[in-house]
Amino acid sequence: MPNPRTAFCLFCDDIRIEVGNKPSFMGIYGAEIVFPSDIPPEAPIVLPKFAIIPWLFCDMDDKPQRLTIHVYGPPGKTEIFRQEIAIGQIGQPAVVFDDSTRVTFGATLPITGMPIACEGIIEVAFETERETIRAGRLRIRMPSRPDPTLPTLASPSEVATASPPPFEQSPDAAPETKPSHVRRRPSTRRTARTPEPE
Repeated sequence: MPNPRTAFCLFCDDIRIEVGNKPSFMGIYGAEIVFPSDIPPEAPIVLPKFAIIPWLFCDMDDKPQRLTIHVYGPPGKTEIFRQEIAIGQIGQPAVVFDDSTRVTFGATLPITGMPIACEGIIEVAFETERETIRAGRLRIRMPSRPDPTLPTLASPSEVATASPPPFEQSPDAAPETKPSHVRRRPSTRRTARTPEPE
């Protein structure tokens, strides 16, 4: 049984081809893009240059028969880019070593003038003939523009509590009980065994 296929991707500002056909990835992003909170709501936000470099890893004898790269972005999970790769275009990777057990398929996706509507997540996924594999995600933080497709957080007075406050959950104090062993005071009652005073 083949090992699971896996995927990965980089997000950056630009891709430059250097001498010797070597790509340089400029301005690689970490986990998120953060925009200032003072951007006017009516001002359009466009990334003049944006690039995605996804890779798909699979076994030598488990090459995909079909590949489609999807890029989703906010609001919600809107598809903003798609690239289908025909079966005949997949072919062999550029370099395969004699002892290789895994192969890598990669692509470079430069996107010019990418609009950013609101906060959310940019997600990249490979769709093959049998599965969809997520390659990576990049969070967009824009405090002035929340995603309109997500529910807004209600005020504390509107939030319904799932259970009463702790002081209402505690049971009433248990009634006082007498100890099981009570020491009795000696009786002053005379019995037949008590001798009469002389």
